[in-house]
Amino acid sequence: MSHSDDRSGAETPWLSDQAPCVYCGQVIARGSERCPHCRTSFSLAVRRASREIFGPWFYLDSRNPSGRGVTFEMLIKMVEKGRLQADSIVRGPTTHQDWLYAAETPRLAKYLGLCPHCFASAKPEDTYCTSCQLNMNERPADSRPGVPADLAKTPYHPSAYEIEKELARSVPSAAEEASGGPSEAAPVSEAVAAFAERPTPTPERTWPVLVRAVDRKPKMWVVFALTWATLIPLILLWVFAVPAGWKERLFNRAPSSGTPTGSGGNAAGPNGQPAPADPWVNEQLKEADRAAAAGDLGRAIAIYEDLVRKTGDRTWNARIQDLRVKQEQEDQRRRLAELRNRLKLAEQLAADHRHADALAILRNLAKEDRELLATINVSVLRMQAVIEEDAAKWRAAGEKRQKLADRLERAKLLADEGQLSEALAAYDQIAADFPAELVQEKINIHQVCDTLRARISAAPRPPTPPTPPTPPTPPPISMTPAEITADVAKLVGEADTLEKGEKFGEVLTKLEAVKNYDRKFWPEGLENRIESIKAKKEALEFFGMGGGKRP
Repeated sequence: MSHSDDRSGAETPWLSDQAPCVYCGQVIARGSERCPHCRTSFSLAVRRASREIFGPWFYLDSRNPSGRGVTFEMLIKMVEKGRLQADSIVRGPTTHQDWLYAAETPRLAKYLGLCPHCFASAKPEDTYCTSCQLNMNERPADSRPGVPADLAKTPYHPSAYEIEKELARSVPSAAEEASGGPSEAAPVSEAVAAFAERPTPTPERTWPVLVRAVDRKPKMWVVFALTWATLIPLILLWVFAVPAGWKERLFNRAPSSGTPTGSGGNAAGPNGQPAPADPWVNEQLKEADRAAAAGDLGRAIAIYEDLVRKTGDRTWNARIQDLRVKQEQEDQRRRLAELRNRLKLAEQLAADHRHADALAILRNLAKEDRELLATINVSVLRMQAVIEEDAAKWRAAGEKRQKLADRLERAKLLADEGQLSEALAAYDQIAADFPAELVQEKINIHQVCDTLRARISAAPRPPTPPTPPTPPTPPPISMTPAEITADVAKLVGEADTLEKGEKFGEVLTKLEAVKNYDRKFWPEGLENRIESIKAKKEALEFFGMGGGKRP
């Protein structure tokens, strides 16, 4: 049955011999080896490289505006290469997929040496800005824990920052959803409109005569006259209108101290003798005791200080001093508990291999907190050293696992292409180069090798045609075999060094120079390595990173 129908090719373009380019989206002929628009190859190596760096971050590229996203690690690599700079335009998870300058992008700006809020100098390992005290990994951002609000500076663009806060407040919290509150956030456009339509205060009209009257300095005799005109009625009111009992209560109250004793609630004097009953003093003492028992030592101290100020009895100062010592001890215990929780969080993050976040918690501890932890024999520097050592081991293990994965992928590709002997040799070399328990995590290599040997034994062996004799290519007369071997080793060593610096063009030059000698002097797998280097070079040129740093 034919796949054709009555519909035209314009209605069913997916049935035609054209398809979109997987990189830029332009419609091109199917089966093309390279896109004529973005000039990118469709080889297996380039396709694999483009998928390995796929991620949720986008950078605006005039050559390929509809390019796919990349990982955050790829952005950092582009910053190091000079491909991505502060004036580049990017978007990603921390911008809520809004296009922003790289210098304004949370989490990315500090790798460019800038704070995304106030544009002060910053370091990649910092979490909070040392100038504005805001978190450089989020937008809108929280202040550094423990920093007073008056020390946190306003971002450089306050209006845009306020809009971000309004947008953040428009998202419903988990508590609202659990309590049956609004099931969805208000539309973003309404939140922005509500912020934009806030009434702006209009300055009132000020008459010039009133301005001159306000600016003029008052005369001293007028100030004295108005002061006495206010005080004289108050003095007369105090002398003739205030009852004598009130005056005696305020100025002639008998001093008392101690705490209420006995069933009658009388207060004890400074020397333990019962003082004259004063209901107000006894009530204040009871209130202070209740506050101290509830742990509100600040309120208890304030009550005793008020007693000293109103009664003039300074014997309460000893009680105040005791409460202050107790308050300092409680604050110290509370602070130690908070610090222990932070250290436990750092240990948990390190156990989850989030070493950067764990080190950020330890580095943000203030000097006073480190000294306080030292009193209980906890060394923050020692913890940092242990986590950094664990991070180094984890990175080394990750690199080893990645190298093993690459070797296994190449061996599988050889087996799929029918090169069974080469694949078997590759698997045997993998078993010799890597620990057995690490290889076992990926593949049962013994079973794979046995399967390959069985396939090799069962495969038919075609007759080998006679090989015409070829005269051996003698080395140059001016060089001995030992000199040729030394020269080849030198070229291969220089190629290894250049490959670590991702200078693939120069690597190809060195490896091609090795091929000028007789084949018996070539290192094993030379031609496969040259093809691999060419694929890497082409993949980096596609992402604009093959030409070195931008001026």
